[in-house]
Amino acid sequence: MQSMFLSSGEPIQNLHITRSRITLFFLDGFISLATDPIMKARISILCLSLFLLLFTSCKKESTTSIVGQWRSVSVYTIQDNGNYSWVSVDGRPQFYNFSTEGRFDAVTDVPDGSGSYSYDEALQKLTLNFEAGIYGNLTGTRDFKVEVLDRDKLILSYSSAGNVIYKTEYSRIN
Repeated sequence: MQSMFLSSGEPIQNLHITRSRITLFFLDGFISLATDPIMKARISILCLSLFLLLFTSCKKESTTSIVGQWRSVSVYTIQDNGNYSWVSVDGRPQFYNFSTEGRFDAVTDVPDGSGSYSYDEALQKLTLNFEAGIYGNLTGTRDFKVEVLDRDKLILSYSSAGNVIYKTEYSRIN
């Protein structure tokens, strides 16, 4: 063992010569740089920049996909007293199945229709393009506003002439 000194003249004791010379060289240089106020500011800015780069570049976008199977659980509709409220769907829930290929199927107790769909997340707009089917379904397009879309819940509202006609809440089943 041999005593070594930093550039400031302070002794460093109990160092292993074989592994420590390179470490000591860099440590001594870093300590002398860190005492200079300008270098201290530059080192701080560099460390902060590296920290921000590391954590902002690794951030994942958390988008929820509409793809999957959905079951209606409640509808928001006008009641006999003239007020709107959420009512549980008991008898015949509606099911939507949205595929990754841009296709959908709608089913209650019988097939309601199928076709292609598009979802514009920025506009919160879901467009269903119904195609004629073997069950006599008519062709047409229906636009919905996607009010809520998260991992387990989807709320679609249908409006006509700017007035909400109804809303339906769906629960993800897969």
